[in-house]
Amino acid sequence: MNEPLPHSARLIVVVGPSGAGKDSVLQAWAELRGPGEHVHLAQRVITRPHDGGAEQHESVSEEAFAALLREGAFATHWDAHGLRYGVRRPEFAPLAVNAWVVLNSSRAHLATLHAQAPMLKVVEITAPAELRAQRLAHRGREEASDVATRLQRHTPPVHADLTLVNDSSLPEVARALQRWWQARQHAP
Repeated sequence: MNEPLPHSARLIVVVGPSGAGKDSVLQAWAELRGPGEHVHLAQRVITRPHDGGAEQHESVSEEAFAALLREGAFATHWDAHGLRYGVRRPEFAPLAVNAWVVLNSSRAHLATLHAQAPMLKVVEITAPAELRAQRLAHRGREEASDVATRLQRHTPPVHADLTLVNDSSLPEVARALQRWWQARQHAP
């Protein structure tokens, strides 16, 4: 069950199409923040092996994921691209002590997250289809036909608080995210 997430004004949910470079942008952003600018990146549990990508997730089998779900280990969970994703409850604990939490999630899961955390902020990271195709092919996780299917998939529009196009300089995109986040910290 997806339960309410208190203190949701400091929850940033990052979404965007596969190959947009969400993990890379988040990693570049982390390198920009100063010592007093702590943001917790919520680790996801995924039914996918580690593949050497930018994200450090907890890899589990389908059976282990199902057991964690039965035990109530997840504060939120969803399915996407034939995989199962979950976020353990402690990953959201920093919200209760006035800290920020960033969750890399799915556009299809946004409605559920909004119900759980009504004040969350949404950052959409996107990139042109041809660039995403190159990135997905380079990752090597899927066959070319699966990549083509992903690129043709239509999803509902995202009503993001910030949209970043990751098609040029990664440091530039990370700086734009940093400026936006710093403005959020000082907002009433």
